[in-house]
Amino acid sequence: MAEEQQEVEYEQEPAPLVGILRTAAYTLLILFLVGGAWWLYRSIHDAFFHATEEVMVPRVIGKEPQEAKRIVEETGLGFNIESNEYHQWVPAGQIIRQEPIAGKMVKKNRVLRVVVSNGQELVQVPDVRGKSLREAKILLGNARLLFGKPQKGFADDIPPGQVISSSPPGNATVSRGTSVVIKISDGPPPKVSVPELEGKSLTDARKILSDKGLRVGQVLWSWNDKIAFGTIVSQTPEANEDLKVDSMLSFQVSAGPRKGELFFKQSHLYFVVPPGKGKQKVKITSTDITGTNVVYESDHLPGASVQLEIANLQDALIEVYVNGKVVTDAKL
Repeated sequence: MAEEQQEVEYEQEPAPLVGILRTAAYTLLILFLVGGAWWLYRSIHDAFFHATEEVMVPRVIGKEPQEAKRIVEETGLGFNIESNEYHQWVPAGQIIRQEPIAGKMVKKNRVLRVVVSNGQELVQVPDVRGKSLREAKILLGNARLLFGKPQKGFADDIPPGQVISSSPPGNATVSRGTSVVIKISDGPPPKVSVPELEGKSLTDARKILSDKGLRVGQVLWSWNDKIAFGTIVSQTPEANEDLKVDSMLSFQVSAGPRKGELFFKQSHLYFVVPPGKGKQKVKITSTDITGTNVVYESDHLPGASVQLEIANLQDALIEVYVNGKVVTDAKL
């Protein structure tokens, strides 16, 4: 009997190279998965924690944009100039306000918005002379100016109820919101009769004139052996003349008999009214051994010249006032 030959199958072992490649592939896959997981974790972590990190907003009001930008960015915030506005008090080029406000805690990288000043808005005062009170109010309001409390005064050439002048004057350049005071005409000033003042004391004369709406103007002192010290020797204008209210009278006043070494100094004063808005109140005083006397007082426009002769007993101090303030003085 023929012996059957049995076939035996043997499982062949894989080649060594195939095993190495398979191991490498698994390793790379694991590294890829681990790296991706780590990257995803870091992304989520950074996004979450950076987004919620907070910083305190610095104060930049009053600073110039360049300096403010540096401060803000060093804090970790963004910076943006949102707009420019006119401002009554904040100089041009400085920050007026900011958003968010200083001291607030905000998320890092938030943008700080600011408004920068253009300085004061300048406007021109309208010329309201000859206008009615209502017209003046409208013109000043349209020019974005405030209407101050009106004053009254006399004027020969301006009908009653119309504007004589304004302060600041028409066509002047001022800041928006400036208060403008107007003077309304009461018509021509009434006239008063000049009182007889010769023989009276200068002190009494001042009171009498004030009660009548008149004022003492230039005062000249001179020696006089017969008339007592401080007594009025002569006056200009003379008594019984009609003068407009607020007019001035000049006087020659006795200094009494000459006393030893005492002497008079006669001086010529020349003064130019300094720049200003509208008429300026000019007053000149002379102080010597007789006391302090107002030798001149009147209203003048800037640039006007004032000239007068001043007689003083011995050395004197002359002071010139404009609107109540001494602007110059001299010893004579």
